[in-house]
Amino acid sequence: MEEILQDIIRVRAGDSQAFDRLVAKYDALLRSMAKRHSDMCGGSSQQTDDFLQEGKMAFYNSVITYREDSGITFGAYAKVCIRNRLISCVRALNSKKR
Repeated sequence: MEEILQDIIRVRAGDSQAFDRLVAKYDALLRSMAKRHSDMCGGSSQQTDDFLQEGKMAFYNSVITYREDSGITFGAYAKVCIRNRLISCVRALNSKKR
C-alpha cells in the first residue's frame, strides 16, 4: 500500500513512469471493467479498446483526486471512479442508438 501511495505522489509531481507502474498494477481491473461495460453495448474489440482508454482516463483522475485521509483504499476509490465513467459511456452510447 505504501508503494502505491508513493507512486500516487510521484504521478501528481509529473512522473509518467509512476503512472505506468500504477496502470500495470491495476491492469486486470481496468481490462475486466472495460470488457464488462463494452459487452453492455455490443462488445466489439474496438469498443473494448475505447472503454479501456476511458477507464485509463478515469484511473488517472482517481490518482489525482484521491485523498489519503479519506478512510478508503485507493483501489476501492479507483474502482468506483472507473465504474462511474464507464457507466456514463454506456449511457451515452445507448442514447445514441435510440
